[in-house]
Amino acid sequence: MQIDNTTNYAVQELSMRLGNMAIRAGILHQANDELKDENSKLMKANELLKKQVASYKGKGSEQVNATNHQSGSDKQRG
Repeated sequence: MQIDNTTNYAVQELSMRLGNMAIRAGILHQANDELKDENSKLMKANELLKKQVASYKGKGSEQVNATNHQSGSDKQRG
């Protein structure tokens, strides 16, 4: 009878531990999914920012080129 009670206790203890581990695994899985979603949003935002920066850089260089061209034209006239 003593062996049966010890075995029963051990099985209950293992069952509780497995349940706790399953709960933790579920929480970690959900957190991982949320992090993946957030990472995806950040990557999309980063791509948009890169495009905006490239667009601004393009406009800036066009303005510099236009200014340089005008300066050159002014020199030729003067």
